[in-house]
Amino acid sequence: MTTLDILYVQSSFVRGALLAYKSGFDGVQLHAAHGYLLAQFMSHKSNIRNDEYSVAPENVTRMLSEIVKAIRKVVPTTFIIGIKINSADYITYGGAEEVYQEGERRVLDHIRTIASWGIIDFIEISGGDYEKPDFMACSGSQKLDRQAFFTRFSRTVMKDLYRSPVPFSSVPLILLTGGLRSHSHLQAALMSKHADLLGIGRGAVLCPDLPEILRLQLQNNKSSSTWADRPFAHEPEAVFRASKWVPSVGLIGAGVGTAWYTTRMRDIAISQIKKPRAEPPPVDYNRGGLIAVFKMWAWFDSRI
Repeated sequence: MTTLDILYVQSSFVRGALLAYKSGFDGVQLHAAHGYLLAQFMSHKSNIRNDEYSVAPENVTRMLSEIVKAIRKVVPTTFIIGIKINSADYITYGGAEEVYQEGERRVLDHIRTIASWGIIDFIEISGGDYEKPDFMACSGSQKLDRQAFFTRFSRTVMKDLYRSPVPFSSVPLILLTGGLRSHSHLQAALMSKHADLLGIGRGAVLCPDLPEILRLQLQNNKSSSTWADRPFAHEPEAVFRASKWVPSVGLIGAGVGTAWYTTRMRDIAISQIKKPRAEPPPVDYNRGGLIAVFKMWAWFDSRI
């Protein structure tokens, strides 16, 4: 990318944030994880530049910093800006534990730098990249063993930030996502000070009225033992299994799952367009993974 290319990309981020603000959104999140463009600028694996956007310590977060500061200039101070960071970025797949620790150290350095700006509201802790697609392809017993994938690193970040010289009011909140599938997992993550905020993705897609369900469960806490460890909703892992004719490749399986949840979100959106106050449609567990892939790409709006 030339410098002009970079400036164009930066201006596109700013336009997108401004559009979100004018459309009534409360904030935006910049995705600097999982091998996407902003993560590439901060990774020594992909960034081989030797100019002001190199991975040298004084430059490594420049691309992200300039975007954030430009957005802040065009939106109110109440508009939320968050950043998604990878807890295990820049790590070569199959590396030794020392390599992983070095990668986490670099990410922690980036988070310290981002916090020092004093203009970020929250940082989401994530993990994995397309070279090591565990964050997409993890399933079955792996999910049970790692209910909150990134709690250890997020807790390290929490301790580190609150010991930093950054004024307390400017310290960004830490958002933890991944594997939070029951009320007990949410409670454990918060009580253990793994994070300030918790994010629920697929559980919310399966159970769109989850906030109301959690509220009612808390009101009826006398029976908490009967529901605290139950998943928010049944996850249709079986339908993600591709046909025996499809090669067993991790990211293909992950793509099938993404397609299934994408079509589920579309079902919810269409139902709300037709009847805004109606209950969310029931989950179609009979929809297979390959059918979901087809419907994701072949869908059309019959009303047009």
